[in-house]
Amino acid sequence: MTDYSNELWYLGKVSRQTTKDLLLNKAEGLHFVRDSSTCQGDYVLCVSENSKVSHYIINSQEDGGYRIGDNTFQSLHAVLQFYKENLLDTTVLNDMLVIERVQGRYDFPGSDDDDLPFKKGEMLYVIEKTEEQWWQALSQSGQIGSIPVPYVIPCTKEQPVREAPVPQKSSPAILPPLQAQPPMIRQPLDRPPQVPPLNTLPSEETDSAPPTPGTKLKAQAIMDRNPSAYDHKFLSFKAGDSIIVTKQNDNGLWEGECEGRKGLFPFNHVRLLDQ
Repeated sequence: MTDYSNELWYLGKVSRQTTKDLLLNKAEGLHFVRDSSTCQGDYVLCVSENSKVSHYIINSQEDGGYRIGDNTFQSLHAVLQFYKENLLDTTVLNDMLVIERVQGRYDFPGSDDDDLPFKKGEMLYVIEKTEEQWWQALSQSGQIGSIPVPYVIPCTKEQPVREAPVPQKSSPAILPPLQAQPPMIRQPLDRPPQVPPLNTLPSEETDSAPPTPGTKLKAQAIMDRNPSAYDHKFLSFKAGDSIIVTKQNDNGLWEGECEGRKGLFPFNHVRLLDQ
């Protein structure tokens, strides 16, 4: 079974209600893929369509293919590509919903009912930055809660090899806040002796603050980035290449230059260098 966990358009075991919160009344064609909550191994294509959220079941086939309606495809990438050019009901797929991804730097068991416990190395989806040291996040098991910012770092897992290149017609959409709520006021947690408290955790190069307008940051690629030849808005590079970061977008796709080429790239493919 293909692992799609690192794909920008895949959000794992997101509930139907969370799907509605993320897509309702958003731009036509905004979409992502989640796991089916009723049929294990199947997926659901979720789309903002005609002022509502549509849920299209994608059945996994025994031969490794996927079936949606009367059409069969070899991969989920092929499903998405087909519906970028063909109507689902009233719209085609346009922007994909992109959410910033982080992974556990330490185990976090949580202390309040509103906390989201996680393990070191576990990947999480950031859905709202409620305050400086506490964010709202979604786990791959579909749970939502508060996470302490110093306990996570940008996700740096290698992207899986794709079955087929997928053209991107437009830049991914920036995720707005899930709800308009006043920021939570939280105190740093008491931690065991072997884990330092929130306000004493050391910073890392990946935790750099956004640049001031007009500032260009220097970075180095930590892994290869090989987008499709059709993805003209995305930047390709090799591990070790030098990159000038010109803009750090909130959706996790940064803008930069490499050897005279300009384009978008996932922030977790590079590390910022000391200036």
